[in-house]
Amino acid sequence: MVLKIQSCSFLIAFVVLATITSNFMWIYFQWRIIPHLLLILSVAAIGENLVSSQGYYHYTKQGTNGPFVRNMPLWIIFLWVFCVQASLLVPLLLGLGGFPAILASGILAFSVDFLFFEPYMSQRKELWRWTSVENGY
Repeated sequence: MVLKIQSCSFLIAFVVLATITSNFMWIYFQWRIIPHLLLILSVAAIGENLVSSQGYYHYTKQGTNGPFVRNMPLWIIFLWVFCVQASLLVPLLLGLGGFPAILASGILAFSVDFLFFEPYMSQRKELWRWTSVENGY
């Protein structure tokens, strides 16, 4: 049982975080969060499966990644929801609005991805591995 919970720890954590940010988004945007959330879920599910099947990177099948949907761990979808929503909520909570909030959101999401997710989750935890491909990056 402990092993099962440990293998789903990322899934549990990001489902909780995505739920929290979705609740805050509801406070700000009410029903307009629904198409926003559906778009994030679609891009995350379809995009990650499509890109990860191209050979640029692959998710490791280690127990830490938990259950998979095709080529990707299920927790990745909720990571996307949390990151996209949190990166917008932070500038809004800091008092920014309109274009400055959108710009700050993009800078924040980019920074967290390249300063935390890639070095820690890819290189240190080895949850996914980048692969050199011919004519690729």
